[in-house]
Amino acid sequence: MTLPRLSRRLARATASSIPASLCSNSFPKWPKHFKKSASPLATPISSHGFRRTPKKKPSRNAWRKDWQDNEPHLLPAKYLSAWIANNVYLPLDDAAFDREDKTLNPTAGSCSDCPRRRGYNTSLFADVAGDQCLDSTCYHAKLTEHVNREVAARPELVQIETAHRNPKERQPGTLSRHEYTEITGPENKNEDAEPVTPCESSKTAIVVYGDGAGSTRTVCTDPECPVHHPHRVIQIDPDAEARQREHEREQARRTRLLNRRAESFKRVIDHAPATFSARQLRVLLRALIHINPYQFTDDVAAYFVTDENNQQTAEEVLASIVDGLEDEKLTSFALRLVLTTHAGIPRENEIDSLTEAEQVFAPPKPKKSAAKKKVATKKAAKQRRPVKSTSAKKKSTTKQVAV
Repeated sequence: MTLPRLSRRLARATASSIPASLCSNSFPKWPKHFKKSASPLATPISSHGFRRTPKKKPSRNAWRKDWQDNEPHLLPAKYLSAWIANNVYLPLDDAAFDREDKTLNPTAGSCSDCPRRRGYNTSLFADVAGDQCLDSTCYHAKLTEHVNREVAARPELVQIETAHRNPKERQPGTLSRHEYTEITGPENKNEDAEPVTPCESSKTAIVVYGDGAGSTRTVCTDPECPVHHPHRVIQIDPDAEARQREHEREQARRTRLLNRRAESFKRVIDHAPATFSARQLRVLLRALIHINPYQFTDDVAAYFVTDENNQQTAEEVLASIVDGLEDEKLTSFALRLVLTTHAGIPRENEIDSLTEAEQVFAPPKPKKSAAKKKVATKKAAKQRRPVKSTSAKKKSTTKQVAV
């Protein structure tokens, strides 16, 4: 504010009916930091008076000492502006309490009759839009009394805070900013319609500290609410148990199949001939064409190596095994070398080389005993039927003789 403009306002204030005592503390002596252009707060913020705040209080709130600082450091201008908005220029239009209620602060009375507000003297504050209270002590006293009355009249209200502060300064039972979720209603809400409950945990809360103190809001206090915190809720899948059972059955089936293939592989190795026939050699070559070139030597070498500290490569191990084998065991070694990678379950549309080798080298024998048992049971069933009919005939003849 320029000096000529400030002098004109003082002249109008002197001509008005405002007591001179109210203007005694209108212009506190600001520190040197605010008079010189050496800080972000160099531009002095003018005060139109009628404040009952200590002269050094704004300056003290412009400094802060953090836990890493040895000395207080000057805060940016936005922090002091926020302090002024919350402690110097308090909006009466947005006040949660009744401005005409004299019982909130009997000493100060109602806000409409209070000279410590901008709207009291319109000639002095003609360019100011809105009514603002300049007495933070009275304003916060009325706000605190309003909150206490609301809590006493409605015990079901949840007390919340919209700003962060030290937990030691927090009242017992109040919820911090991160302990609730504010529920905002639709913009075009019908006043005659009944309020719709967004979730089962929604409750009406009153702000006891921070922005909007004294106002009521709708909040959700459930940290695991499926509506407002769906990512924290574990979704229950009705088909999960069925899929789990299907997975277990599939695993059991694969285990049985692997066991059968392991038995087939062992039977093929045990029935290895001394020399291969043309048919057997053709099956062996087909399996060799579809062999895995990256791991077949490692799998076979792992069967022969029993010492964990063996530093030989897979090729060196297999070469040493071939050099020490007898002539009649070379065919079984060749079958093991080729069919080891085919012992697992083949993929879809993949050639089953193990099954082909089993049909050629060790075909499974048909189970004759089971077929004989089925024939015997059928014969026994046929023989039982005439026995029942003869016994029935005997009973009928005995009855006729008795008659």
